[in-house]
Amino acid sequence: MKIAAKAPAKVNLAISIKGKRYDNYHEVDMVMQAVSLFDIITVERNFSINNGYCNTEIICNRNIGCSTKQNTVFKASEKFFKYTNIKNPGILIKIQKNIPTFAGLAGGSSDAAAVLICLNKIFDTKLSDSEMIDIGAGIGADVPFFIVGGTCHAYGIGTEIEKIKNIPDCGIVIVKPEYNISTKKAYDMYNDLNIQTSGSVENMISLIGESNLFKISRYLFNDFEQIIKNSGIEKVKNEFLKTNAMGFSMSGSGPSVYAIFENFFEAQKCAKNISKIFKNVYVCIPFHQGAHIF
Repeated sequence: MKIAAKAPAKVNLAISIKGKRYDNYHEVDMVMQAVSLFDIITVERNFSINNGYCNTEIICNRNIGCSTKQNTVFKASEKFFKYTNIKNPGILIKIQKNIPTFAGLAGGSSDAAAVLICLNKIFDTKLSDSEMIDIGAGIGADVPFFIVGGTCHAYGIGTEIEKIKNIPDCGIVIVKPEYNISTKKAYDMYNDLNIQTSGSVENMISLIGESNLFKISRYLFNDFEQIIKNSGIEKVKNEFLKTNAMGFSMSGSGPSVYAIFENFFEAQKCAKNISKIFKNVYVCIPFHQGAHIF
């Protein structure tokens, strides 16, 4: 059996960092939004894979900068079989990578969620969303979000997920500068600084409840923007200022910056012009699901 799934990217409409916890994780409060930029994950049984070392083989169309055992999809496979107490008979996972890596868009976490959903189908384990969220939380903080998708309030270390009202239809342009930063490094930088949160997630959720795209776009905030300073990020923001963007913000720990437009047509116009300046430009819309089989 072969199963294919779409793994969406995400942007953060709001990120408030609450501080470092006793276990060295950081308490956060966020609003996360899935978008229509997808990796494609294909999972199938492959009984020929049985070399005594690893029964999960991964093929990717890009070098994603980590070894097999560090890959989130490998971790998802391992944790699925451990949770369900099923012996891995040999699994082949193919990744068509479209979401840029080290971008603050959580493509790796989305891929992991897609693998869990595919394996649940292949082995007919009938795991609930809450069970897959529990498995996903052990892989990475953003994985549970992609089991749910759409527009969500995420809190705790990011693994507590509450579905909220979808944001209004709009166009979104994402630009990733030629610059990488790891989330761990961003949090390490936070630990050395004394910053105050720049907004209220509660207020953002209230604005989303009003379905007022203009107010939502004007209220976007991300505490990491007080930490991550880079000329490439500033250049993207300066270019967005020249457009009809209703608002813009960095996603995650960066460096990607996204802008919200009234509609997809306006987003396309912006992307056409800004692509003359930046290499990695993506046009999308809000997506109301998480990782899903298609």
